[in-house]
This record gives sequence, C-alpha cells and structure tokens, in this order.
Amino acid sequence: MNEIGMVISLSHVGTKSSMEIIEVSRDPVVFDHSSVKALCDHPRNITNDQIKACAEKGGVIGLCPLSWFLSSEKGPRELAVIDYIDHIDYVVELVGVDHAGIRLDLMEGHYYTREEILRTRRLLPGASSRKKQEIEDEFLRSGRDRMYSYELDVATS
Repeated sequence: MNEIGMVISLSHVGTKSSMEIIEVSRDPVVFDHSSVKALCDHPRNITNDQIKACAEKGGVIGLCPLSWFLSSEKGPRELAVIDYIDHIDYVVELVGVDHAGIRLDLMEGHYYTREEILRTRRLLPGASSRKKQEIEDEFLRSGRDRMYSYELDVATS
C-alpha cells in the first residue's frame, strides 16, 4: 500500500494488527472512523497506545460521533454534542490537534439484513445499546428483508 501511495485505514483492524501495521508502514496511517476506548469501552474504539502510535507515525484519528462509540453509560437520546467533543479533546490533549479529525461515518442507502444483524450479535455480544437491540428485534419480527441504516440511526438518536 505504501508503494502505490494508498492510505492505510485501521478502523476495522484489531489492536494487535493495527500496532503491527503502524510499525511496518513507512507512511502515516489513519483510524478514519474510530473513537476513544478510554471514554467508551466499545470493541471498535481505540486505545491510548494505538492513538499515540498513529500520531507518532504522523497519522490522524477521524473521531466518529456514532452513539455506540461515544458512551456505554448513556443512551443515544441522552448524548449531546459535548460527548463527541470529549473524544476530540481527549485526542488533542493526548497527541495534539494535528492528529484529531472529524469523521461522520454516514452511509446513504446502506442497509442491514436479518443475517447481518444476527451475525453481529453472535460475534459482538453486548456491543449494542438496549434501544438498538429493541429496534433490531422489531425488524427481525417484522418479516422485512432489510432495514436501512438511517432507520436505525434516526430511531436511536
């Protein structure tokens, strides 16, 4: 990827793999849609070590305001912009403003199938908020073949 000038995104990579990739990459890397694990212990959020290693390589963390990345204590309707700003401030304080970015991670036209929802629940048990699980349960009972991501985002925000 370095050879062809491709940016390496690590947001969907595990901790160990991301640290190995950062170490061997000659170029900066990014976590293009992640948030801070120290503030919200979600499997997709990143550790202080990952944040520091990314910054040391000259990379950027694109902080993501999805509710399940911001707080494991508050429900989506309890969250406010300040909860997102807390993640931005945390990275700025830890590694500097040059390494903190904003990434919204919105997907127009994206949908979930019954199989995807059940697979995610099997692989990441407990990763979804109660409200998200309720909405998914309603969809699973409905007999529909797909649920668009905006339906879930609107209902949980």
